Amino acid sequence: MLEKMGWQKGEGLGNGNGRVDPVLAAQYSKGVGLGASTGVAVGQYEDSKKGFLDQVKDKTVQRFNEDST
Repeated sequence: MLEKMGWQKGEGLGNGNGRVDPVLAAQYSKGVGLGASTGVAVGQYEDSKKGFLDQVKDKTVQRFNEDST
């Protein structure tokens, strides 16, 4: 659709000086509200109980490392 309107691959949107690289997606846990500051890289964790436990473990280690510095 964009190509039919004159856009060419490798150009940014607008006057040609817009963003060229794709926007990276972040996956958020179920139930996260507005204002959640960090997401999870898409595909980083399984969508199961094991994936949830891995995510909690990683977050706990991250908080421990922040507090101990």
